[in-house]
Amino acid sequence: MATPLNQDTKTYIDQALRELANILRGASSSAAQPSGAQPKVKEPDLFNGDKTRYNAWKQQVQQYVGGLDKDRAITIVLSFVRGERVERWRQAFSRTWYQGGRWIFHDEASFWLEVDRVYVDPNLAKTAQVRLEHCMMGNRPAADFFQEFEEHVSEAGFYMSDTHVLDLLQRNAKYDIVDRIYATGDEPVDYDDWKKRISNMDTLWRRCYD
Repeated sequence: MATPLNQDTKTYIDQALRELANILRGASSSAAQPSGAQPKVKEPDLFNGDKTRYNAWKQQVQQYVGGLDKDRAITIVLSFVRGERVERWRQAFSRTWYQGGRWIFHDEASFWLEVDRVYVDPNLAKTAQVRLEHCMMGNRPAADFFQEFEEHVSEAGFYMSDTHVLDLLQRNAKYDIVDRIYATGDEPVDYDDWKKRISNMDTLWRRCYD
């Protein structure tokens, strides 16, 4: 059995990982962006092992490391995995998968498959799918509807670009609004377009009837 790390050692490892992640992130950004044109990317939340927050955190961190090579991306992702509940897992995971100075996954998708095996809660996803199916806009403001709808999409492990999600959006949004959008003959091309059109029309209707 491996000897547990003391607190000072754990703190040192955490700090070293964070510094390495920042260096890698900065190096990649400098190479990819022209001088003076580097956008600031908000850091994702830390993941402490709470399965109810896993899918939302995963989307955040995937966007944060988008465009990086596999090894840099994985190192940075794991720098945002912290807390007593995940420390032993992170150490064991690194010992297994980090060899010869690199991560031995074929690609980043393979890395996420391994992490998903541990932190995707199938019961949570199933519950979120049921809630998503029954998340109707009704007469509430579009902003409230989309906030709940997108939370359920994330918890269910879906993406806004999924055909199934787009179909549900058109079914669950206010029928009169969706029908009017189709009547224009200019059908939205993706989720963001649908969201914008539904929100704008909802705002106009509320102004007319308030």
